[in-house]
Amino acid sequence: MKITVPFIYEALIVKPRCRKPSLAIIRDTFEVEIREVNEGTLPVAFKVGESSIRWDGNNLWNYYYDITGKTPALVTADTVKNNTESGENKYSHRSATSPFSNFWLHGNISDTMSARHNVRLHGFHHYIDDNCVIEINDLKYREWIDDNKQVVIDKANEIAKGLLILNKMLFTQVGEPRYVIVTFGLGNNHGGTGMFIQSHYNTNIANDNYFNALQYDAAIQYADKIATNRGDNKSVPVRPNCGNRIQVLIPEAVKCSPNTEHGAGCDFMNKIEDGIVKASPLGGLLTGLSEIAKHDTQ
Repeated sequence: MKITVPFIYEALIVKPRCRKPSLAIIRDTFEVEIREVNEGTLPVAFKVGESSIRWDGNNLWNYYYDITGKTPALVTADTVKNNTESGENKYSHRSATSPFSNFWLHGNISDTMSARHNVRLHGFHHYIDDNCVIEINDLKYREWIDDNKQVVIDKANEIAKGLLILNKMLFTQVGEPRYVIVTFGLGNNHGGTGMFIQSHYNTNIANDNYFNALQYDAAIQYADKIATNRGDNKSVPVRPNCGNRIQVLIPEAVKCSPNTEHGAGCDFMNKIEDGIVKASPLGGLLTGLSEIAKHDTQ
């Protein structure tokens, strides 16, 4: 599906009868294409409860839900096209229903311009949007020095590459589902031990607490061991809090390698958990205070 995307870019120009360059903010449009696929090229690789995660051989995809309302809602491709080309957006930020809305404001696009001439530096980005600046045909200048038009276009194409259309519905690229064991409090049932399904890593999690979708048995054994060692007997048996496990329909789609990707995890949390296991909640508390004291003296 091809969509005409409105955008704003910045140009450094010299106006008529002027010697010094000045910043111009220009409105323009260009066409992006969101790839349309069929179910044969996008089979279901994982299921978690009612959620089906699809795989194209390289990346994973799921419905791009409009989650800013009370109830997550599916988004049609026609909605995205109509909202983008009309400038309609019921929110003040980009969303599933308007993924290109004022996209040029995000990231460091403005920083590609000269340090003395960019929208963000002067705070203009707080006050302008796609519809309140001039088009290039209305701009008068005698010299064109620089612009970031191609940078902005590249950003929009990057957004489009992260979207797919299947059965007229919008999909977005997602992370691979994995298991994570999370501990709360200082043990002895002061908080507890839980197990969750996530699609990303959290740097605050201890080093050995992630498992890929094929490691369910190892994950629950490790979770029960952690809970027992912490004295969180009320948490045993530890199972995914959503009540579901990850169903793997295409084993080849499992690429996640927690030991390599998550690495050493959070050193502080590693030490806290080790202190709790060795000397109960008091051990964890003393370890935490010791580490904080070390940080304060550095």
